[in-house]
Amino acid sequence: MGAPGESRAQLPWGRALATSASSTVNLVVAGCAGLSAAALHSAPLLGLGALAFGALVAWDLTQPSFWKKVIRGSDPARPALPRSSDLTDPATRRAVESLTAAKQELARVLAEGPEQVDRYLALALSV
Repeated sequence: MGAPGESRAQLPWGRALATSASSTVNLVVAGCAGLSAAALHSAPLLGLGALAFGALVAWDLTQPSFWKKVIRGSDPARPALPRSSDLTDPATRRAVESLTAAKQELARVLAEGPEQVDRYLALALSV
C-alpha cells in the first residue's frame, strides 16, 4: 500500500475512505439499494445494499492502484498553474511552460516506472 517502512498511521485513510465512498460506482450501488428498499418497504434490502456498499469500499482499500491514485491525487490546497497563453510577461510565460513540461515529463516517467519505484517516491513527490 505505502512505501516500505511507512506505518499504517501515515497513510491518508480519511482521504481514501472519502474517495472510495464518493466514487460513482459505489454511490450508484448505494442509491439503487436505497431506492429499491424504499419502494419495496424492505429493511433487509436496505441492509443488503449497505453491505454491498461497504464491500465495495473495502475492495477499493485493498487495491494498490487505488492507493496510488489517492496518494498522488490532486491537492485542493495547491492552486493550478495559469495557462501560459493568458500571461503577458514573457519570462513568466516561459517559466509556466517549463513547469508544465516538467510536470508532464514527471507524470510520464512515473507512469512507465515499476511499482517498486512508485512505492519509494509516492510520498516524497506527491504529484
